[in-house]
Amino acid sequence: LVEVKNVQYVRVGDVEKFERDMHLNMSNGSCNCAIFISLKTDIIQSKGTFHFEFFNECPVLYVANVFQDNNILKLALNILYNLQTTIQSNSDSLLSIDEKHIIQDYLNTSYNSILSHKQLIDSSKQTTEHLLNNLVNQQQLVNKDFDNILKFSQTLHWSSLSKQQTTPKV
Repeated sequence: LVEVKNVQYVRVGDVEKFERDMHLNMSNGSCNCAIFISLKTDIIQSKGTFHFEFFNECPVLYVANVFQDNNILKLALNILYNLQTTIQSNSDSLLSIDEKHIIQDYLNTSYNSILSHKQLIDSSKQTTEHLLNNLVNQQQLVNKDFDNILKFSQTLHWSSLSKQQTTPKV
C-alpha cells in the first residue's frame, strides 16, 4: 500500500485514514507492507520525519520531506523490499516481538543518526562558506594594501628621500 501526500501539512486524520486503509487491505490479503510518503511536509504528525513500525505483522514506513532529499525514498523502498523478501522467504516462522522491536529500534535510531550527521554537515558547510568569504575579504584587503604601497612608491622620488635622510640638518 502506498500513500503519497503533496501538501505542506499532514493532518492526524490523514495518518488515521492510512492506518484504516492498511488494516482493510492487510486483513483481506491485498497488501503485505505499506509506505506513507509526504513530499513537502517536514514531519508527519505522530510519526516524525522517518518512522518504521510493524502494523499487523506487516512492515510500514512513514517518510517526510521527500522533495528535499529523494534518497530517503530510495532508502525506504529498499528497506521495505528487503524486509518483505526476508519475511516471505521465512514464511513458516513469524518474527518474534523482540525481533520486531530490534528492527524497529535499529531503523528509527539509525535514521535519526543520519539526520544528526546531515545537520552537522550542513552546519560545517555554512561555517566553511563563512570562513571562505572571510578569506576572500582578507585577500582583497591585502591586495588593496599592496596596490596602495605600489602607488605610493611610484609617486615618491626614492633618490631624493635617501639624500634627505643622510644629510644632517643643522
